[in-house]
Amino acid sequence: MTVVTCRCGRRFEAAAELAGKQVACPACGGAIRVPGAAAAGPVVTCPCGQSFRAQAALAGSTIPCPSCGNPLRIGASPAARAAAAARQRTAPRSTPVPTAAAPARTLGHGQPLAPTKMPARATRHPQWSFPLGWVVGVGVGAVVLVLLLIVGSIVWRRVAPALTSFVNRGNPAQYFGPEIPLTPQALEEYYRLPDGVEDTTALWLAAVEQLNTTAYVSETAGIPIVKNNPGVVPKSGITWPAEPQAVRLLEKYRGSLQQLYAAAEKGGAVRYPTRFADAWAMEMDEEAKIVEAGRLLHLDARVSARQGDASGTARALRTLSRLARSFDGYPNIVAQTAYVRFSETFLLTVADLLPDVEFSDGDLAMLSRELEQVDLDRSMYCSLIGELVNGLLAFDDEEMLGILYDRLSGRSLMDERSKQARALVDTLKSRSSAAALKDKEDYLRKTQTILAVAREPFPQKWESAKKFPDVAEPLDPSRKSPPVESLITSLLQSRPRTAFQDYANFTASFNAAIAAIAVERFRRGRGQLPSELAALIPDYLTQIPQDPFDGKPLRYRVESDHYLVYSVGANGVDDGGKQSDDADVLVKIRLRSSGESTPVARPSEPKMPAVPSAGPSGTPTPQVASTGLASLTEQQRKILYMRARLTIVSHERLMENSEKLHATLIEGRSGEFVDREIARYEASRRKMIEYFEQQMNNLYAEYAITRDELQAVLREGDAAGWK
Repeated sequence: MTVVTCRCGRRFEAAAELAGKQVACPACGGAIRVPGAAAAGPVVTCPCGQSFRAQAALAGSTIPCPSCGNPLRIGASPAARAAAAARQRTAPRSTPVPTAAAPARTLGHGQPLAPTKMPARATRHPQWSFPLGWVVGVGVGAVVLVLLLIVGSIVWRRVAPALTSFVNRGNPAQYFGPEIPLTPQALEEYYRLPDGVEDTTALWLAAVEQLNTTAYVSETAGIPIVKNNPGVVPKSGITWPAEPQAVRLLEKYRGSLQQLYAAAEKGGAVRYPTRFADAWAMEMDEEAKIVEAGRLLHLDARVSARQGDASGTARALRTLSRLARSFDGYPNIVAQTAYVRFSETFLLTVADLLPDVEFSDGDLAMLSRELEQVDLDRSMYCSLIGELVNGLLAFDDEEMLGILYDRLSGRSLMDERSKQARALVDTLKSRSSAAALKDKEDYLRKTQTILAVAREPFPQKWESAKKFPDVAEPLDPSRKSPPVESLITSLLQSRPRTAFQDYANFTASFNAAIAAIAVERFRRGRGQLPSELAALIPDYLTQIPQDPFDGKPLRYRVESDHYLVYSVGANGVDDGGKQSDDADVLVKIRLRSSGESTPVARPSEPKMPAVPSAGPSGTPTPQVASTGLASLTEQQRKILYMRARLTIVSHERLMENSEKLHATLIEGRSGEFVDREIARYEASRRKMIEYFEQQMNNLYAEYAITRDELQAVLREGDAAGWK
């Protein structure tokens, strides 16, 4: 007996005589080949994993796998295949296969094929089955790949900027956006006139054509204000020896003044000739004439005020303000310095003349609008843009380094470069490329921070600027600090905090002047001062001007002889209107009923009136009742005369010596050095005038007289020859 296994999983016993034959499975009717006595053939392995020995007669033919039914090719030698072919031609092709529905048959010796009970086995389909390990491996691999992509993305985000920064070290484009010019050519495009705006440059240049010439210089000698001549124009009622010469000068150049008035009325915008590729050595001849025009307008406003011409004074001041704004958008620190200085002159002159000139309400409203048009934030930003391009040129041009050093040390650009400048260039040339690159990177990084702060509004701008270190200018290349590696950066960015404080002071002063004009309009219209600035809204102000240092409304105080509008200043403390370097920034307007004191305005030191030999000027009248000259004996009047005359002569000599020393210091120099010396000189003049006024006040109080009565004593003593 032979045990046979069908594809359905059942096992049966077949009689020996059926060996090698194909029979039907009694269970499912499937074809089954009974192994056994037939000639042994090759061993065949199906893809399903089952192995069996095929009959030799089947060599070279294809038969179904007994297990899964897949076709199998039985291999054999050519001889075997030929014998098999012969047998197939002579023998029947197959034995009939019984079906499941056929009656039960016996297979040999009359014995039925008895089924053997075996567990059923599912039919396998290898073409659709996947090993579990392979599936798990693919899943784990996919998870690992996703994790690698995530981690790689995070690492790249962190590494890429550093890598890009390393590759582009010293490249300005990685620090600044496309809106910031980085080359002289880009700076020219930045300064281009906006579309749709009328160009009035020709009007301004035609108006100043005759100014700053040799003839003009000779005609301005001895006249204050014009051509940097020291001194001021006294108020009406005070003798001024230079008045006839000043009037003749204004009349001679009245045509230029009329052209300036017309250009101011026209409006539009101005774009002066430039060559930004020359950096600090750029010629600014036309701009120099504009500066002279501003001084002439200032003189015209002062003389008109002396003559009682309020409308002429307002017109000259408005033209001065608009001439200053002709430098709007000019990316050059010299031009922006002129813009700020002339705007400041406009502010100080308005504050000084406000108590004495009978401006109409319309004139005051116009002057207030002119103050509101001053854009100090834009001015500072334009300065920084121009200095950025010039600084980048300095890193690549040795000549520019020398010019930069000469400018900071106060030397004229026309002079041969100083030994210190040559030493600086030699020092920088001897640096390694790594040190030079670090210097440039420091400059770009710091400039990026400064520009970001400049774009912030007040008071955030001041809060950010306070974090900048404020160091002195490193004018000596042999200094140990700052290091040589950052020497150019230190030269270009020596005092950023001071620069921001100056602009905050300017902003506070302009805002205070706007409020002061509103107070004056209120006083003139209603006959009394407002109790607080809020009372000016809405008739004279839309809102109270802001203090740039703390963001709060400006402060306001009324005293017996003046009123103040002020800011808390850099120290952030309300000092009640007390002025010092970091204390309150204010505009002080005296009241008409309390004498002739001169108003004081910040941020820079104001120009104080000169004291002529005929007697004191700008001296506040004490609030005492006059006893009259009749109550003083002749001896008392003589003593009073000698004391007053000695005080006046001493003051005049002190002022004269100070003026000569100042002229000696600035002779042959230009640039920021001259600006600093002028500021120191004006501060010294103010202190000397304040001391002189205090001495005269003591005389008024001691003798219980007024200013006019002292003038009478001085005239009497001069006529009598009192010694």
